[in-house]
Amino acid sequence: MPAIQNSKRTAITEERGSEKKLKLTAIAEAIERSEELPQAVKEMLVEAVPGSLGVPADERHEFQTEMVTVIGKLISNIQEKLEQEHDAAKAAVAEVENMKAGLDANAEVAKARASEAENEKKTKKNALAEAMQQLVAKQSTRQEAEAAQQKDTRILEKIGKERVQVETCMEQHLKPLLDGTVEDGQAAEHCKGLESILLKLDLEESLATALNSALTKKPSDRGDFDVMVVEGLQKAFDEKKAALASSLEASSTTVSQRAAAAASEEEAWKALRTMLKASADEYTSAETASKDAETAKKTALGELRGHSARLGEAEVECDEKNATLTAFISHNMTSFEVLRDGKKMEEPLEEAAEAAPAVVAGGGA
Repeated sequence: MPAIQNSKRTAITEERGSEKKLKLTAIAEAIERSEELPQAVKEMLVEAVPGSLGVPADERHEFQTEMVTVIGKLISNIQEKLEQEHDAAKAAVAEVENMKAGLDANAEVAKARASEAENEKKTKKNALAEAMQQLVAKQSTRQEAEAAQQKDTRILEKIGKERVQVETCMEQHLKPLLDGTVEDGQAAEHCKGLESILLKLDLEESLATALNSALTKKPSDRGDFDVMVVEGLQKAFDEKKAALASSLEASSTTVSQRAAAAASEEEAWKALRTMLKASADEYTSAETASKDAETAKKTALGELRGHSARLGEAEVECDEKNATLTAFISHNMTSFEVLRDGKKMEEPLEEAAEAAPAVVAGGGA
């Protein structure tokens, strides 16, 4: 039985020694994490770990105790830095989370503005189309007014020319024949000069037939019938002249009215053309504003979608910092604290006493 107890005590001692080595290694790893100390200093401290923390607290001399204090301070500083990094990571997560409300609001505003800008663009497009239709319609009435003015102007000019022809014919041909001032042998020529106008006069057939005979005679040689023919011709010319004068006056009035109407249509057309240009400019501005608003909306929505990614990255970073801190505390710091406060390990009497009956019972079986 003493051999068995010695074997168990040896196993316990070896297990405790292995645990101590793991803890000493954890402390050395913690020292290596330091970013503040030169490499040479860290190597010196690592070499001092077994000779200080590897010694039970109640067996250390003053230099070993001071070395434990130095190492403890270093490990505490490392833990404090890891805590600060974890706190910064948590703050970063909170900051990103707080951005969500603002990004949501920006996205809603951007969507509303894009919708308003699109509606405004549609309104301006409809206004432009309406202005175009009005201009096209006014162009038609404008052309009709110009055509009517030109037509009535041609009629007026035609009446004026005919009036001049009638008056010229009366002065050059009819008057000499009526007055008898025609030179000998020229009566027939003057009668021929009347032919172009006679075709336009509403003369009775008998009167038209007797004209040449009556007109070629001198007034003193004309009989009653000849006088009647000449007077009928004079009356027909006078009536034609009066009718042309009346038509000329009426046509002049019509042309003036047509000109006024055409001018009014022209002004209206110009006003609509100006309005069309303004509508086109407004539509172009609205279209640009709509494109800008749509771009702003896409940017805002993109930032909102990107927020999830940024938040995920920040949370991963925070989890990593927390895992690093937790691992450092549970592994490195705990190892230091156990060895810092540990005393010389001895096998408990109760454990040895319990082991003996178990072995005896096993052997008795």
